[in-house]
Amino acid sequence: MVDANVMNVFSQNLIRNEIADTRTLIEWIETTRGFAIDAGGKIKHQWLITCDKTFFGTWFIEGLKAGRIRQVVAKLDERHSRHLRINCGMPTAGFELTYVAVANVVDGLKYIVTDDIDFWEPSAKKKNEKTKQAIKAGRTGCVYKYTRSIGIAVGTVSQALAEV
Repeated sequence: MVDANVMNVFSQNLIRNEIADTRTLIEWIETTRGFAIDAGGKIKHQWLITCDKTFFGTWFIEGLKAGRIRQVVAKLDERHSRHLRINCGMPTAGFELTYVAVANVVDGLKYIVTDDIDFWEPSAKKKNEKTKQAIKAGRTGCVYKYTRSIGIAVGTVSQALAEV
């Protein structure tokens, strides 16, 4: 699973024809595992409104046609969803729970690549960037720990490159 914020950086890499860590990771996922998105269209919608359409729209459509992007029925047990929302404060208005639900049903490695602090510790949303980076680097936070306990890893681009 790749969050829209990471896909947006990838779309910028495509526009600038840059070979950067994000592009390297996305192209590796594309050629090895492929991407899963929810059949309900929430992730597709978020990717398409977040990413620059210069190349990303074409990349997305070609990925669907070629099977590199596949739709799955997202599912997350209500007790897990409740824990993430109530105990950890994961937002309900965004798509974060959809990413968790999709990661939950994919075969093999269950990994969410993101830079969004909500996947670590939503209460740190208004903290300074240094604090957020420390939380991500230290792999701490309620959401991070809980998703890990149900078999879903979360990491930044650099963490994912080192781990997958």
